[in-house]
Amino acid sequence: MKLRLLALLMVLLFPAEVTLGQTPLAAEAQARTLVTLRLFVDLQCSYSRQAWHIYRQTLARMPDVAFVVQHLPLSVHPLAMPAAIAAVAARAQDKELAFVDALMHETMPDDDAIGRAATAAGLNLAAFAQTRADPAVAAQVVREQQAGLAMGIRTTPSALVNGRGLGGVPQVATLQRALHAARTRAQRDLADVGPTLDVERVGMLRHAPEFVTALDALRQGRALQSIVVNPPLHGCLGPRWRVLVSENDLVFGPDAPLTAVLFLDPTNPWQLHELATLLQLQLAEAQAGRADIRVVAKLLLPESRQAWKSPSPPLTLWLAAAVLAAPPKALTFLRDLTSQAPKRVEVEARVAALGLDVAKLRKAADAPATTAWLQLAADLANRTEAAPGALFLNGRRWLGHAGDDGLAAALAELRAEGKALSGKPAQVYASLVAPGRYLQDAELDLAAPEPLASLPVLPTLSKSGLPVHLFVDFRSPHSRAAFYMLRRLVRSTDLPIALTLAVIPRGAEPGMTPSGAAILAAARLGRGLELAEALFNVDKPDDAATLNAVLKKCKLDPATLQKAMASADTQDALHSVWHARQQVDMQDEPVIFVGARPYQGPLDEARLERAVRFVRDNPSQPSAPADCQP
Repeated sequence: MKLRLLALLMVLLFPAEVTLGQTPLAAEAQARTLVTLRLFVDLQCSYSRQAWHIYRQTLARMPDVAFVVQHLPLSVHPLAMPAAIAAVAARAQDKELAFVDALMHETMPDDDAIGRAATAAGLNLAAFAQTRADPAVAAQVVREQQAGLAMGIRTTPSALVNGRGLGGVPQVATLQRALHAARTRAQRDLADVGPTLDVERVGMLRHAPEFVTALDALRQGRALQSIVVNPPLHGCLGPRWRVLVSENDLVFGPDAPLTAVLFLDPTNPWQLHELATLLQLQLAEAQAGRADIRVVAKLLLPESRQAWKSPSPPLTLWLAAAVLAAPPKALTFLRDLTSQAPKRVEVEARVAALGLDVAKLRKAADAPATTAWLQLAADLANRTEAAPGALFLNGRRWLGHAGDDGLAAALAELRAEGKALSGKPAQVYASLVAPGRYLQDAELDLAAPEPLASLPVLPTLSKSGLPVHLFVDFRSPHSRAAFYMLRRLVRSTDLPIALTLAVIPRGAEPGMTPSGAAILAAARLGRGLELAEALFNVDKPDDAATLNAVLKKCKLDPATLQKAMASADTQDALHSVWHARQQVDMQDEPVIFVGARPYQGPLDEARLERAVRFVRDNPSQPSAPADCQP
């Protein structure tokens, strides 16, 4: 009886939707490509033209990057749609890139320019004209346009690098850095999962899982409403994480050898559909006599609603009701959350309509514990790299949607693993996830390593050891605070640190402010710390009179300093700092690199020391790609 009621509730809450199928790639090789870059262009857009040349020249030196042109003709450009149709017609002859290359050198993509580009690209003109007139080609352009809009792309040029966005006309170094980071992530994923990994789709799943459906449609060349194909997209199991189940989670079903944990933003409809899919699977397994799947939802505050980033009384009441109400009533709460945040009186009216004690729920919502357990779920998501929508099966990350092919086989494998362990089901899950990992506190304050190949030429201000690079503005109190924190670490701890300091260059060409050049030269003379302390304590460090007074106070001989500033070593250091600014975003200061990893935590001395110790104990020095070298 209970199973039939649950089945009826599932139908009422989540009516049948189009099955999200899997998409065969245009070529099998693309599934094995480390990096896939999709560039969305409007062929009448001047910015698309600028970006096109940058992308083509950069990718010409990167044969391991799959470059895919996607068309997003904008309504403000009347020639963009006919030009996109012509480009897709050239695609039929496998000459789209050559055609777009030629068209991008034309002033306007009118019919005459299209004809010249077709000739320059070496197209069969008769076949090109016939294909261009085919309504199916225009429909393909519209499908690409719809998929791009569904992924949140509104302007051209825009790119997706393994599912991560890169907008506008990029600097060459910015593009190289994005490609290098994508390659590094892909190599890590392949090492964790194996060669069957669909790198591009997994990248989108991790970064913006709500757009995976649109990506699937784009890769198939099909409309979003008709992406059922054979074979379906195949998910896979990733590494195991320590995903703990809390008493405050939303738990469906008793303890079982197999536990599915979904991190859930309850305002996101597709994530609710994921939960519904899991519950339908749980129901089907129970009807088949295998009542051994427990489904757990960890509720996360909606990231997309700025007003909800801090729990408001209506929101905490709603989430408290969802957790405290017995499933499946909780699904009603979650479904209603997809609308705008209701007022408290509306929440209480809906709670009462479900026969729940409003006073009890109001008390629970107002209790500090409610905010605390919401924060615990958010912290666990952060520690396990789990964006809203992430699904874990017995602690192993499922790299796919809940409806993807291969899930049944993965569940069978994990079920056998769980049943092989002795003890109660709850002990089975605990012992399975115990050896998993999550990001340590220090890792959360550190970004992925950057290719800083040129920085070893910088002179150090302190003893040898782990390289720590500090980029500053001498006029900024934040830079001053970071400098004194690192100086104390150098002087008062057992950490061997090789501290370098440089001023962030702001010009378009290699060069440095007077104070920036002076600090590099003084560091080469062994007087860098002393000069830095003095420069951080004046108002105008680049004023000639002020700088001369500081040098005199530090007893630095102007002639000796000038000679050091003119030396080849100092000039190399100046160029390396400028080159590092091109490689790495340094809009805000201070910028701190611990080893090659940017420190992104707050300016807290204890946390900074913890990050330094972590990098020291977990060394990682990735080499920069050849085209990132100075």
